[in-house]
Amino acid sequence: MSYKLSVGEDVKYFTCCICDEKCYGWGNNAYPIRDSHGEYFEDHDQCCDECNAQVVVPERLKEIGL
Repeated sequence: MSYKLSVGEDVKYFTCCICDEKCYGWGNNAYPIRDSHGEYFEDHDQCCDECNAQVVVPERLKEIGL
């Protein structure tokens, strides 16, 4: 399912690969977070904005020593 933004772009629903919540939008790359099997998520897997801010970005900063 998708809907149009006022700018005319399609936005789709997706399930966050981290919290498993149903979300809409473009999503975010979850790298470097791993799934429950210890594997990196696939390129097509997306995380929500909240998980991106609370989980992904802090992990990326930790990886570069900040």
